[in-house]
Amino acid sequence: MDVLHSLLHSLSPAERRAFLHQLRINKKEENKSLKLATAMLAKKSAPPNRELAHIVYGKILGGKKVEMLKKRLRNRLEDFLISDANLERCKDIPEVDRVITKIKKKLALKSYFEKHRNIELTKAILDEAIALSKEYEYYFGVVEGLNQKRNLLVLTNGPKEIELIDKEIEFYEYCHQSFWRACNLYYELCSLYDFYGNYDYAFIKRFHKASIRELKKRFDKTGSQLINYYSKFIELDHYLIQQKYEQAKAVIFQQMDIINGNKAIFRKSRITLACWNIINCYVHLNDFQSALYYCSLAKSFSIKHTVNYYVTIQQEFYVHFYNKDYNNAFQASVEVLQSSPSEMGKFRYSTYQFGHTCVLFMKKNYKDVLKFLNENLEVSKDKAGWEVSLRALMIMCNIELNRTDEAANHIENLRKHIEYHKRDPLLFERQKIIARLLLLLQSKGFRFRDLGEKGAKLITELKSNDPQKRWEYFTHELIPFHKWFEKKMRGERTEVRITK
Repeated sequence: MDVLHSLLHSLSPAERRAFLHQLRINKKEENKSLKLATAMLAKKSAPPNRELAHIVYGKILGGKKVEMLKKRLRNRLEDFLISDANLERCKDIPEVDRVITKIKKKLALKSYFEKHRNIELTKAILDEAIALSKEYEYYFGVVEGLNQKRNLLVLTNGPKEIELIDKEIEFYEYCHQSFWRACNLYYELCSLYDFYGNYDYAFIKRFHKASIRELKKRFDKTGSQLINYYSKFIELDHYLIQQKYEQAKAVIFQQMDIINGNKAIFRKSRITLACWNIINCYVHLNDFQSALYYCSLAKSFSIKHTVNYYVTIQQEFYVHFYNKDYNNAFQASVEVLQSSPSEMGKFRYSTYQFGHTCVLFMKKNYKDVLKFLNENLEVSKDKAGWEVSLRALMIMCNIELNRTDEAANHIENLRKHIEYHKRDPLLFERQKIIARLLLLLQSKGFRFRDLGEKGAKLITELKSNDPQKRWEYFTHELIPFHKWFEKKMRGERTEVRITK
């Protein structure tokens, strides 16, 4: 990867014009940096050094000279990108990020003024950096500024003032450590959901209890709204896991008040994330119109074709899909597949692919579904969750196409898969019941109406509210298996209405 080429092509049109103008100001007879930048911007892929040498110098040279020129150009570009003028130009950069960049510059200036023995000016610059850092809860900046101030004054001020600074450093170090602890607990919670189809609810409940207690203590001691913000995620999930969606909504609105009421916390991306969580609640409450409103709101806070934008489109896909609006769900699934696996992550991208196959299934495009399922999707690495749903959907397609021999082979493979992974704690009882129901169907020659009392009992178990057996929104089982199966038992071939 040529970093300079990538940086140049990441510039917005306005940034590109401003940077090239800055290079033109150079009054040298030949502005080689301008020639180099223009040449690299003209190419979609990074040109080789030999080609660049010919463009810039008019002759073929060794790579060393071009590399030195590229290094100088990259330094100028990086300085340009973090200049105050450019940061003000980039309206999509959150205010807090612009302020943090200014704080870092002020802290860097300390060495320059200290070198010139201007202690009063150095102290004034540090005090500005410390005050800004406190205002925006940038605890690293507070601690760094206070440490530099302490080192500056330790030989000129009395021990009492140094002791006061030491106490302040100790407090803000605790704030800094508490902030990262809150972040880590949030991301740990996310990891429990993002890469598995089924969840260890007992462990998650213990995690909730311990985390909420710990973060409350840290918030009470620091008063940090950043810590309060992250603690709301765990409180939210505490209610979601108990299916208390009205209480969960209340927590999200509290969180949105924290975001909107604190310039240290406000980011459009955080509003977007709050919208995703509200969408989750409204879907569970079967209020799809309200869910779609928050999809639109989330998109308005997202830059098109970014990760947040595509995750929002995925949320919109879920809303349309669960509302049985398969045409709009199909359009959303097509749009979200325009993202790239490298940017979204292979696992998340493959969930998009699976969602697309489920829409095709609901639209009765069974052969196209089989083509997708025959690809090696990344989600198949989750053997206890996503892989089971992939196999089940394969069986469902073959049944719909009356390919009973293929369906029988896949049912046997599913039985072996379940048997092999039966001790996996993330293999839920629901997956085992689905396998038993399919084996029963196979034993009856795929005659759905001949399943009798035994089949009815297994269906009843799948419709229960037992966490190990119930169907859930936003999981690997997009199409409720029991709903589809009941339709087949009644001899229907209509679309499945997706409600709990």
